[in-house]
Amino acid sequence: MRIFLFTLSCLLAPLAAHAEVVGGAGDQLVVTAAQLADWLNDLQSDDFVKRQAASASLEKAGVPAIEGLQAVAEAGNVDAATRAIKVLARMANDQQEAVATAAKESLKALSASQQPVIAQQAKQALSQQEAPGGLPQFPVMPFGLQVQGKQVRVQVVNGKREIFVNEGDREVHFSDGDGKAIRVEVTKTVNGKKQTEKFEVKDEAELKQKHPDLAKLYAQHANVAQINVVMNGLQIVPGQGLKLGGGNAKGASEDIERALDKLKQLSERLEQLKAESTEEDRKALQDEIAAIRKELFAAQAKLE
Repeated sequence: MRIFLFTLSCLLAPLAAHAEVVGGAGDQLVVTAAQLADWLNDLQSDDFVKRQAASASLEKAGVPAIEGLQAVAEAGNVDAATRAIKVLARMANDQQEAVATAAKESLKALSASQQPVIAQQAKQALSQQEAPGGLPQFPVMPFGLQVQGKQVRVQVVNGKREIFVNEGDREVHFSDGDGKAIRVEVTKTVNGKKQTEKFEVKDEAELKQKHPDLAKLYAQHANVAQINVVMNGLQIVPGQGLKLGGGNAKGASEDIERALDKLKQLSERLEQLKAESTEEDRKALQDEIAAIRKELFAAQAKLE
């Protein structure tokens, strides 16, 4: 810790003689070297609230904080480094060009780090800057369902969503980017031979207008892909092999909808926490995921 603080004090020494002014006229934030040092040190705190507050303050500080964040990332504490890289990644999207450019340069430098974990995280942060917006920009594993005799598989990879539905006599493949430019392939067996029809629509509204039956199928499964997340090795797969239909279907379906809604909310939280999470954070999320999975399987039991 002493070495870490000494390193920070050396890096921040040029700022000690004066204060940096951050922000536009009328909304100026005065940042001193001492404040920067405190915030950077708080990235290592055991207190979650302190860590979050420090991350927010450093992000708002802008360019003056970037050199210190890079130093934290290179200091060897993996948890603190992960948080620092997460802050730099957000700053790389800042509306102020100077902040965004400096943050990207810092991430590029970290991507060449001799520490594999740090280099990989920095590379991932840079790749996310280049990925198209919309759906979550982190890997999502396939999620399989059986729904009243249908086999369904959904997944999202780098913002591209794919839905595969096998209804026995018909196979349907949807692919899109956040609900836009929906490509559809419908394969049927006619006289013992498979025939595939392909077309593209600009969005769900056009699909509904031209192919209402396919639009209904798309709407039924499109949101499932967004609740299946992998966060730093923590996989959320809500009820693989879950069977819907039969038994007390109405009550079970309501329970399942509630559980899936909770998972969607959880995925939004993961989007914010995935790169900053500690073992404590991960454990809390695992417990929450386990509880939701129990709800899903309890609903499945109603159908048997």
